[in-house]
Amino acid sequence: MSEVARIRRRLVSLRTLSEAVTAMSSLSAHHLRQARDAMPSAAAYEADLGQALARAAVRFPAEAPEGETLLLVVGSHLGLCGGYNGRVAEVATGRRAALGPGRTVGVGRRLVGALGRRKLVVDEAIAGVTSLAGVPALALALAERALVAQRREGVRAVEIVSARFHGIGSDRAEARRVLPLALPAAEGPAWTVRYTTPARLAEESARELLYVGLVASITEAMVCEHAARLLATRSAGDWLEDRVEKLRRKEASARQEQSTQETLEVVSAARALPELFR
Repeated sequence: MSEVARIRRRLVSLRTLSEAVTAMSSLSAHHLRQARDAMPSAAAYEADLGQALARAAVRFPAEAPEGETLLLVVGSHLGLCGGYNGRVAEVATGRRAALGPGRTVGVGRRLVGALGRRKLVVDEAIAGVTSLAGVPALALALAERALVAQRREGVRAVEIVSARFHGIGSDRAEARRVLPLALPAAEGPAWTVRYTTPARLAEESARELLYVGLVASITEAMVCEHAARLLATRSAGDWLEDRVEKLRRKEASARQEQSTQETLEVVSAARALPELFR
């Protein structure tokens, strides 16, 4: 196979790969817009619910003096998002070391792999979500595990490690305590609740507040994930474009060399013809 033919085959492969990367970049941008649009609503609902419960004088159980801390670590299930999972895993590893022994739940196949490379044992691995449609089910599953751990297993506290959004390309992984629940200071006059008992209200509202807090955290983590994937795919696309351009120049040079060689061969053959008929 000639050099020109080899270069052309590589160009076809790179163009096909470039189309795939462009499609992934577009999909990441779509998911990023969706998650970013949903993020303020989730955070606002969490804040409004907390304020309503504070004005209703709801009281949640205090933190137990002893016991382990359950760590929930939320990362990505899919790859091609740069160092996103590594940053989350690094914070989770440090937090686990600071908290001492305890169970760790990892969310996302890629995140679990990053934790394993840092020698952090994951007691339970949960599949991550790739779009907003899966966020409610994941938040509900994590809320159930957190409540069971607190009420039945004697866990002292529950923390979540996830990425916080500070702009595209500037996410930062942070740890946040989700249990025991804490309410903000009440703003405005107190509310009197007449339709249920304080204990019943505290029990039911604890589930809702924990759930919406997890929804907000997972949604924000998804924004960070898709932003990181968007940057990674765009960087890959830029590299592919540069590589294709270099190969095109190399192909042109190879074609010129091939044409020159063919011309020389024709001239040499023409000069040899008189010698053949002497």
